[in-house]
Amino acid sequence: MLTLYDVLVSAMPDRLRIMRDDLLKMQESIISGEVMKVKTRKPFSEKKKYSTNDSTHPTAERMATVREVVWAAAIYAREQWPNGCNTATDWASTIVDHSHKLFGADKAPLSHDTMTRMLSKAMNEGTPYKKS
Repeated sequence: MLTLYDVLVSAMPDRLRIMRDDLLKMQESIISGEVMKVKTRKPFSEKKKYSTNDSTHPTAERMATVREVVWAAAIYAREQWPNGCNTATDWASTIVDHSHKLFGADKAPLSHDTMTRMLSKAMNEGTPYKKS
């Protein structure tokens, strides 16, 4: 069997792609009688491959940031108004009632129910609340 650059010639029809630049180089080599270089330049640039392990989805990043803001506000609220933070429901109500001071807006970034679930899960189980 004939091999060319460690590839069997019989397997080439399924794998062979010839670009115009390659044909021009072959023509030049035939006319001049010089031996072609083994490696030729690539006719187009390779696309950058993105790894899913290195980056997270932008929405996941945004929601994580929102949760961090709510956790920081919850800690601040517990320090400022400890009597209003005895239960998870009361604590979430305190955050909603003081949302203008805590978030600089009339409304908290998460709903009262979501904050109640987050705080309840953290208080009772010590684990983060995950929607399922």
